[in-house]
Amino acid sequence: MRTLLQLFATGLCLLSLTHCSSKSSSHRDNTFYISFKSEPTTLNPINSSDYYATKVQLYIMDTLLTKDPNTNEYMPGVAESWTVSEDGKIYTFKLRKGIKFTDGSEIKAKDVKFSFDAVLDPKYEAAHKLAYFENINSPTIIDEETIQFTVKNKYFRNLETLAKEFYIVPEAIYAKQSQENKLAKTLVGSGPYKILQYNKSKSLILTKNKDWWGFKVDQANLKDMHRFDKIYIRFVKEDAIRLELLKKGKLTYSEILRGEEFVKKIDTSNPDWSHLNKYEVDNEAYKSYSFIAWNLKNPLFQDKKVRQALAHLMNRQLLIEKFQYGKSDLAAGPIYPQSMYADKSVKPLAYDVNQAKKLLQEAGWSDSDQDGVLNKKIQGVDTKFAFSLFSTNRDLEKYFTVYKEDLKKVGIELNIKNLDWNSFIKALTERKFDSVTLAWYNTEDAIDIDFKQVWHSESANLGGSNFIGYRNPVVDKLIDESRQELNREKRIPILQKVYKTIAEDAPYLFMFTPKVMYVVDKAVDIKQPTYRFTVGIPFWTMKQAE
Repeated sequence: MRTLLQLFATGLCLLSLTHCSSKSSSHRDNTFYISFKSEPTTLNPINSSDYYATKVQLYIMDTLLTKDPNTNEYMPGVAESWTVSEDGKIYTFKLRKGIKFTDGSEIKAKDVKFSFDAVLDPKYEAAHKLAYFENINSPTIIDEETIQFTVKNKYFRNLETLAKEFYIVPEAIYAKQSQENKLAKTLVGSGPYKILQYNKSKSLILTKNKDWWGFKVDQANLKDMHRFDKIYIRFVKEDAIRLELLKKGKLTYSEILRGEEFVKKIDTSNPDWSHLNKYEVDNEAYKSYSFIAWNLKNPLFQDKKVRQALAHLMNRQLLIEKFQYGKSDLAAGPIYPQSMYADKSVKPLAYDVNQAKKLLQEAGWSDSDQDGVLNKKIQGVDTKFAFSLFSTNRDLEKYFTVYKEDLKKVGIELNIKNLDWNSFIKALTERKFDSVTLAWYNTEDAIDIDFKQVWHSESANLGGSNFIGYRNPVVDKLIDESRQELNREKRIPILQKVYKTIAEDAPYLFMFTPKVMYVVDKAVDIKQPTYRFTVGIPFWTMKQAE
């Protein structure tokens, strides 16, 4: 399930280890042990918004359709079939018969209608999801197993919204607002798992729903899925504790985000870590990318040549090698480089001081007063090339200290300012900044991206995600065209033009995209290290469970 494209700052829950009697105790049963850095704020699938709630819901809840991990094409889910009208405005879903929620009730069209309508109902407080639902009218029940949706405007993500953007819940339970607090800590779904035990602030244990309909159908993307008997989720905030749990065999799997952890700390040639395998894989699942964003209302950054020069002055490859142990890719444009929508002819702007000097000179910048800082008359005022960079993560200061020195060599002054998150967001919202460093992220299945949220002129209003004020009529036109194109193969070249145009405009200094890295216990049969669009964890199982 996709969540709203979000920013994050490229950025002690004590857990006793003494109760774990020996390394690899997880091997004794068919249980998959993982960790979350945070406990979900609420599990209620109607109005939850945080990342970890979504990860839990993926195990427990069902959607109308599913997706093939190698093609990303839609496959039957709770709906055994569906049709889309020729004009792209009517969507009809035929539900499978006999699918039951874990409370024993059978899924009917009325439950699907309630699940959709609840998102639009203010009393359920799901306003953060409305942007994806406002184009779709309340559905019509044709019969107990058939439901039909009509849309206001043709849009390629309409099917995604209907197929994957809301979970199907039993109306009889979730319509009762008096149960709101109770439903925050439980889930009633029809998926492959259900909650066995919730230990507040410590763990969440899921057990297999043996009556899941997916175990009974012969469908390629569901075959051999969800074979762990239990999913044991530990809430572990501190990376050091997570690593200790891995080392002691008390976690079966962990995604690795830092190159230092993957290369240096987890040494599988050492007996302490020898029970683990490390994998670095390349797939087309959604990946975050970090950046420096230039406030385009600031005269310093309004010339494209200046923005390109600023990119040429960051030695990103050196930073990857020095601080990330080589475990990131250079970002070249407004989406991760493995995406089908990224024009592969577009290359990252290389570190090139001479090219930067040339571009700055062409843009009218020179050190006319010989004080070591570039200057230029802007609207009749002599202006020094000096600016501030806002960040919320002190760990990144080492990156920007290197950048600061390279900028200084050509006569540009950089002031690095670390702010608390609230002050940072206030500056961002009010557009009171020179430049900021952030990253965009989304869930891994957010493959078919819509560039409008971040790059369209309409999103440049206060409060919108286009907080730098980027405006390009060519990009606007292409984005509008892409939103009307339902055929992915026809949409790809349109969005590749968007990607290329934005990359050339350099409104961000596109920095890094992390590689996909993880470690997993050798007792797990992973089948294959990755599929095309996902690592494929739901296809794993313990070897001795075969």
